[in-house]
Amino acid sequence: MAQKKTVSPQSSKPNQIDIQRWLLNFAIVCIAVVIFTFMISSTKRFSSNSKKIDLSSPGFIPQMPKYEDVYIEVLNGCGITGMAGKYTEYLRMKGFDVLTTGNAKEMNYPETFILVRDTSEAILSPLLEAMSFSRDHIEFNPAMEDYITFRLILGKDCDRLTVFETIKNMENQF
Repeated sequence: MAQKKTVSPQSSKPNQIDIQRWLLNFAIVCIAVVIFTFMISSTKRFSSNSKKIDLSSPGFIPQMPKYEDVYIEVLNGCGITGMAGKYTEYLRMKGFDVLTTGNAKEMNYPETFILVRDTSEAILSPLLEAMSFSRDHIEFNPAMEDYITFRLILGKDCDRLTVFETIKNMENQF
């Protein structure tokens, strides 16, 4: 009778263990290469960065609002893309707290104006001075939301206002 050859289970285990060890070593080497490459790249980036950021410069660190309890909403009603954002940055630079920036319901306002809930001189004069406006640009709206002190609606004349030259110069600084 012919004898059957049987393969013992122990003879296949060393091959599986060798393959597992090889795969584990390969994974470790790959991870080490990735980490080493990352370290070299980071070192080069930090050491050769010619554009250093000066964190102590006043333009970099946002200032706290100078006028407490004065909250402004800037709305673009002129149709010129990005105009509300430009005026927002200007007002923040002047120390005002601009809560929201966005588009007005319509894009065809002929003139820029400010909606106010309170017409007291103490509240109005800093904004009128910052915007170089007279009281002709003010509209009283007692039904305006409580959390907003002023709503600046930019009209078609917003790029011809006195403060627009300052806004353009601010834009060129960055």
